[in-house]
Amino acid sequence: MAGQWRTLYNQMIADMQSAAFRRFGSYTIANRTFTYRSLTEFRDHLKFVKEQADLEDGTPPYRARVYLRNGGRGRRS
Repeated sequence: MAGQWRTLYNQMIADMQSAAFRRFGSYTIANRTFTYRSLTEFRDHLKFVKEQADLEDGTPPYRARVYLRNGGRGRRS
């Protein structure tokens, strides 16, 4: 059973794929209202909702490697 954040995320994806998608609107979840006035704001809210849905599902967040390491092909001394 999907949680409330996953349900909202799926609804937002479906709304974005709809031909009647508007560039302004709002969504409400857990007594919070997300209002967007542009596609950029919508994407920001979608990213936040996805992060909350992943936390709700128990999926660990993706963490990119931020430094370079020698992969073992260095010079041996």
